[in-house]
Amino acid sequence: MKKRFINYITYQKRFSPHTITSYANDLDQFDAYFSDLYACSVEEANEIMIRSWVMYAFDKGLAARTIKPKNINTQVFFQIPSNP
Repeated sequence: MKKRFINYITYQKRFSPHTITSYANDLDQFDAYFSDLYACSVEEANEIMIRSWVMYAFDKGLAARTIKPKNINTQVFFQIPSNP
């Protein structure tokens, strides 16, 4: 699903290379967190798991202006059409 998402934002939405890299990095960070803590991938994460990441990020010292875009990126990830 991540590869399909990256293809979707690259070719259909025509996001900039910088934005695509940012989305990919954020998804990799989420994936690592969910894999370590919940033994699941970002595709299997639910709202409670995502909120736990936000709290983890705050506890880690990340600023709200850093966390918010990362959180928005996951929202976009979960909203892509099933057959883009």
